[in-house]
Amino acid sequence: MMVSFGASIFQPKPHLHFILQVLFDQTSLPYNRQTYLLFLGGRAMPIRLLPAMWVACSLLLFLPVVSFADGFIIIDPPRIMPPPLPPESPVRLNIKYHHVEVQITDQVAVTTVDQVFSNPLSRELEGTYIFPIPEGANITRFSMYVNGEELEGRILDKEEARRIYEEIVRQQKDPALLEYMNRRMFQARIYPIPAKGEKRIKLEYSEVLRQDNGTVKYHYTLSTEKFSGKALASVNVEADIRSPQSILNVYSPTHEIEVDDVTENHVKVRYAEENTRPDRDFILYYTVSNADIGFNVLTFNDGRNDGFFLLMASPNSAKIHQNVLPKNVLFILDTSGSMAGEKLEQARHALEFCINRLNPDDTFNIIDFDTRIEPYATQMVDANRHNMKSALQFVRGLEAEGGTNINDALLEGVSMLKKGNRPNMIIFLTDGLPTVGEQNIQKIISNTVAANHANARLFVFGVGYDVNTQLLDKLALDNHGIPEYVEPDENIEVKISSLFAKLSNPVLTDVTLGFDGVRVKELYPQTLPDIFRGSQLIVAGRYRGHGATTIHLSGKQGSRQQAYHLTTDFPKFDNQNDFLPRIWAGRKIAFLIDQIVRHGEDKELVDEIISLSKKYGIITEYTSFLVDQDSPQFSEFESDDDYYNAVRDQAYDTMNAASEEQTGKRAVGRAKAQQEMRAMKIARPPIPRTDESLGDEPWGVGSAGGDERPRGDNPPQSRIQQIKDRTFYLQQETWVDAEHQGSAKIIQIKPFSPAYFELLQKRSDLTEYLAAGENLIVNAGKVSIHITPNGQATLTNAEWQLISP
Repeated sequence: MMVSFGASIFQPKPHLHFILQVLFDQTSLPYNRQTYLLFLGGRAMPIRLLPAMWVACSLLLFLPVVSFADGFIIIDPPRIMPPPLPPESPVRLNIKYHHVEVQITDQVAVTTVDQVFSNPLSRELEGTYIFPIPEGANITRFSMYVNGEELEGRILDKEEARRIYEEIVRQQKDPALLEYMNRRMFQARIYPIPAKGEKRIKLEYSEVLRQDNGTVKYHYTLSTEKFSGKALASVNVEADIRSPQSILNVYSPTHEIEVDDVTENHVKVRYAEENTRPDRDFILYYTVSNADIGFNVLTFNDGRNDGFFLLMASPNSAKIHQNVLPKNVLFILDTSGSMAGEKLEQARHALEFCINRLNPDDTFNIIDFDTRIEPYATQMVDANRHNMKSALQFVRGLEAEGGTNINDALLEGVSMLKKGNRPNMIIFLTDGLPTVGEQNIQKIISNTVAANHANARLFVFGVGYDVNTQLLDKLALDNHGIPEYVEPDENIEVKISSLFAKLSNPVLTDVTLGFDGVRVKELYPQTLPDIFRGSQLIVAGRYRGHGATTIHLSGKQGSRQQAYHLTTDFPKFDNQNDFLPRIWAGRKIAFLIDQIVRHGEDKELVDEIISLSKKYGIITEYTSFLVDQDSPQFSEFESDDDYYNAVRDQAYDTMNAASEEQTGKRAVGRAKAQQEMRAMKIARPPIPRTDESLGDEPWGVGSAGGDERPRGDNPPQSRIQQIKDRTFYLQQETWVDAEHQGSAKIIQIKPFSPAYFELLQKRSDLTEYLAAGENLIVNAGKVSIHITPNGQATLTNAEWQLISP
């Protein structure tokens, strides 16, 4: 049911539906139409019922309608206003889809935006379309036709745009738009937006992307899609990049992307999701370089503490064909009885793929193990046509039977490999626990490490939920490899083939980094992987000091030592790449958890995990209490120390339980999440996963896991927000900045008051943080500011002095 005044639409609250039905339903009213009728919104109304009608309508919520996307639509307020009513959140239009195409040619980017808004109401609407324009961009085309007439828009400068944003925030009583307040704006009037209909908008803008020491950054405002009334059916960003120089190190810190290297000068990038509500801007980096290995550095430094950096290195495919190293590859495959059927069939196909991808100068061998150990050959053999054909026949003849002798299979394998100038690799696959021979987990690990004289990298695949994750994790990590897990609904062939495709062409082994200039510390990963053609080395670290610094990337190419150098600036202040602290923190937390798993519980390590998780919002199974509504809250304790002791005990309990649970679905899920954190390169807000929502699955970390639907009316992810470099936690209905100290002086300000908007002017650096909500505490340096309905509408000069930066 709708009540209409002119062109404005109002949706009654459900509990008032009966009152309005009586007032507006002509068939239920006894009156003479010819004597006293008032027409309202197309309905005949008896004048004698007019007072009653206004009483009922005064109970209604007269809401504006608003829709946000990368551009958004603000619906006009009612033309006839009722008596003053308490403000509430606006009803939002829905966005059906959001498609973006980007053409980047020699740093000139042309972005085309195609989006469809849908009106869920039963009345047509009118409003204003607003698009935040990137700095330096120019709108080149805006397409929307109404009754055959093309609509026109206009571009507003920063000051005028800021004034309009501020007016919207005042009217809507919603701080969400503050995030975009310091940007230019494109504006166009839109009418009509049909009832239950759609409006398609296409917009195109161009900009020249800046290059900094060979690194080019593209930034697209996608974050406002989080305000859509419901999830979008599809969102995608497709970028076509061309450059006269080779394109290397294509990387997004915000989204999972697919990269297609068409040629060394032409790359296609794609991000796509369905049924989603994007909450972050899309950021893309790439490097242009003609060097054999191109590498670059991103930095962040807030000027208060040590800075952060992310180093990326990628070989130039056009130049390193002759530098691909011959390798020794050993495949060790579990063919015990539990591998029978589809698992063994997929494993066979995976081995066939790997054998066919061997290079002519490689050597290889295969070990088939169950109760007994059966190698394809007694020693490593050349990857020639005859041997590869014979090996494929051996693979097709594999059968599943017997027990699982992991210890002897690994010892047999490492004894075949010799230390030399070639990289040695082992691909090891099993689906169960050791049941034959040595069955003590620690002895199997120590035996393998002691016998691995060739320094072979061990890549482990655990298939299903019956594997021991502690055994497989330690085997891989203690032998410089990677653990991978294949769940029952995943394909073994796809997993192994994907990894081997990356390992096929090693370019640089035994990689090391050196720095001349700033002091660098806490690099993760601490043991650097080899660099392969088509792969990318990503290292996160911290630095102290500032200024020009030369980075030395060294490694072996066969018997020859090779070094590459880059001189770049590590700045004293740089707030552009605010995602870097979270990436570094995620990797460090993964390292600390690995240390606890390897060497046992340690109080200092647990304390550090808790501290990092709280500050950077990296939520793991061990620190779920930070966002769990059933966990201890600050307000329940007399002091910070009491609270900290309570949550530390909770972390200990979780870690102890995890160390005892080494097999099963939860253990595999935990191991996969941990591996994702070790290689963390996307600063994505974590979404905790709960037992009730996912059966007996564990919590995921970062972007791990599939469909997460946490429990309860106040699910865990709604208790945490990450804005730029800060994390906010919901405590007693107030968003609290993780950098707020309990002992800090607090100045209270009423939201949307004169003091509130003056704060936006005086402390523009806090503007985006204030978008977290209208009840929050944010650290402002010398004091903390509490935005609260009980705050002050104006401040004294002394209070403004404390707030000043």
